[in-house]
Amino acid sequence: MKKRFDFGVSERGIPLGEAHHLAKLTDVQVEEIRALYEMPGKVWGYRKLAKRFGVSKTCIKNIVTFAKRSSTPAAYKSQVFEVEASFAVRPDWWRYGTPIDK
Repeated sequence: MKKRFDFGVSERGIPLGEAHHLAKLTDVQVEEIRALYEMPGKVWGYRKLAKRFGVSKTCIKNIVTFAKRSSTPAAYKSQVFEVEASFAVRPDWWRYGTPIDK
């Protein structure tokens, strides 16, 4: 069975967001960080969020202020892999070099 994976890339062809090889957080986690930080009462500060997600306070600050993870893809790339039906497909396949979760 073949499985197609689509992801956004910059003008230079570099994968964006969670598709980038150095990404520590998924796109869903980034949205969760922004939502928690915007909650009334400022319950979630940089320190608490950093501890919860296992990243630095600077990383949280950059996400919350849209200094990082705010790029709009210039184009999209597709990659097709041969996947056995008995295996689950990893959503973060680009980090490990294979889309198959064994």
